[in-house]
Amino acid sequence: MMRKDFVATDHGKISCTQSQTTGPAILFIHGNSSCKEVFANQFADPALAHWRLVAIDLPGHGESEDASDPEATYHFAGYAEMAEQVIEALQLGTPLVFGWSLGGHIGLEMVGRGTPLKGLMISGTPPVKPEPECLMAAFNSDSQASALTGKRNFTGEDVAIYAAHTASADGVVDPHFLAMCRRTDGRAREIMLGSAVAGKVLDERAIVASMTIPLAIVNGADDPFIRPEYLEGLTYGSLWKRGVVRIEGAAHAPFLQRPDVFNRLLAAFLEKAAAPA
Repeated sequence: MMRKDFVATDHGKISCTQSQTTGPAILFIHGNSSCKEVFANQFADPALAHWRLVAIDLPGHGESEDASDPEATYHFAGYAEMAEQVIEALQLGTPLVFGWSLGGHIGLEMVGRGTPLKGLMISGTPPVKPEPECLMAAFNSDSQASALTGKRNFTGEDVAIYAAHTASADGVVDPHFLAMCRRTDGRAREIMLGSAVAGKVLDERAIVASMTIPLAIVNGADDPFIRPEYLEGLTYGSLWKRGVVRIEGAAHAPFLQRPDVFNRLLAAFLEKAAAPA
């Protein structure tokens, strides 16, 4: 059973879906120009049924409101503050977080801000230092969709390209994901990327190097946005024993493209991270 709610925050009303269980909470945070429904395969998996699964639409995305003050919301810190307010409003306690792409950067920002979390899993999110050289080393700027990441106004062709690169499964994009990509407030893309390029984000390399809560990194082997060799060269303070995992047959959204493999990894990480110290 699932229910949908709206949570009032300083960054607008936030749409959320949650499973009606009383187990430990995991908060799912989606990527740029996407929506909470991208995590449907996790909500449907019986292996995760004893967890309280919560997925949100970021401000300016999905069924959430557009930001009333875009400059205060559409960047990593604004999104992290919004997520903290959702955690408090829904009484999630100290949750685990799964962040995909932009959602992973939000999760890292939360860790850097000192948000109490039990653990963090990220996907499609290379931890970066806010410097041009580091961004170039971490991201594949040659990708056709990469050029659209910070574009304010999407054409119909842009929507098709970006959704195909981010949220296709078996070569097909769910019409809902296309609609949600089209719906996204373009200012969210423009301001988010601009703030990152301008260095107005925390040093994620330093965050993962000093992390003490469990960290898992699970990427698709064919992710067109990131450079896998970059992740292997970082220093990690609490990376799980499996290291940086790459799922074959998956691209930027392994939880959508290979949910069979991904959900087993997620379940294993959740059990490990939630276990008493």
